[in-house]
Amino acid sequence: MFPRALSFVVISDNDSAMSSIATKQSDAPLHVLHVCAGNLFGGVERMLLTLAEERHRCPAMIPHFAVSYEGEVSRRLRETGVDVSYIGPTRFIKPWTIWGTRARARRVCREKRIDVTIAHGCWAHAVLGTSARPRAIFLHDTLQGVHWLERRALRVPVPLVIANSQFTARKLPVAAFSEAKHVVVHCPSNPPQGDRSDEERSRLRRSLQTGDADVVIVMASRWEPYKGHEILVQALGRLQTSTPWTLWIAGGTQREHEKTFQNKVLDATRAVKIDDRIRLLGQRNDVPTVLAAADIHCQPNISPEPFGLTFVEALAAGLTVITTRCGGGEEILVPDFGILTAPGDADELASALKRCIESQQLRAAFAVSGPARARSLCDPAQQLTLLCDALRRIAVDH
Repeated sequence: MFPRALSFVVISDNDSAMSSIATKQSDAPLHVLHVCAGNLFGGVERMLLTLAEERHRCPAMIPHFAVSYEGEVSRRLRETGVDVSYIGPTRFIKPWTIWGTRARARRVCREKRIDVTIAHGCWAHAVLGTSARPRAIFLHDTLQGVHWLERRALRVPVPLVIANSQFTARKLPVAAFSEAKHVVVHCPSNPPQGDRSDEERSRLRRSLQTGDADVVIVMASRWEPYKGHEILVQALGRLQTSTPWTLWIAGGTQREHEKTFQNKVLDATRAVKIDDRIRLLGQRNDVPTVLAAADIHCQPNISPEPFGLTFVEALAAGLTVITTRCGGGEEILVPDFGILTAPGDADELASALKRCIESQQLRAAFAVSGPARARSLCDPAQQLTLLCDALRRIAVDH
């Protein structure tokens, strides 16, 4: 339950939630600085790219970006033509780097005439401290208040907390940011549609040693244990079907523990004798094309996903989505837009996969309903307007 001091405004499946935020109109565009680490690339970074690519959907808000580390996200942001500033390097074990980053952030805010700064996650929020005001924190993950970084971030007051889902909002500790305004903004998403022509589908499948008749299951995620790679392998090892299938896993290893985990998963595929059906795609910049050539998206989380932008992208691509009854996945799919199984239940997951693999009619039904569901949740114009309204309010108040 929410503490009484908190008041979350939650986006709904229609436009009525838009009117629930009081706004103060201004002719001047709002200049917003988005701050992130920049050294990894995942769902948060895909959202930042969407903010840049879809900025024309909300002319009242002009996005700027700041990173502590140059990498793929800063490169791809610059390719969209937005302003990207480098404010790193930053290490908590070297306090002078924090001071330097804060000084550079203040300079960026001054030179770019920033109205509001958004720290994307606890790391960026703790790094910035109180150096850039007014401030908002965008929570892309649930807070437990246990990890030292979370405790450090929770000590920094902020006038606005933005949660990426109702699930993330519900998990906020009772005493966390109790004086702040709160809003739920789903990650805006307008994924480009991949080429669904038979020719392109066959071309990509041939490049991945996959037959045209195979039912392709795709999992596009970072190599983190909670995403459910191991339970998926267990389920596929128990799958009894005469219909040919292949599993594509998209996502590169970015850190040492991810490489270790990937090797563990590959060992598991060999143990259940399905390694010949697995294709590792590595880091891909053509995920929409990959999705267009697949049939089923399966990411069976063993612990909750805070939101799950990958599920939204799969729905938009018309795939049948299978995940577990926990976290953001359950919030996105609800009963009518995908298949939910119990976390950690390989038998139930195998049954769901068998049903989807063997029924083209079932997959076709989900292909019709999925894109509309994705738009209702993450339409960029709607979500950017909601974000702009909330940010303008604190900019005026502070």
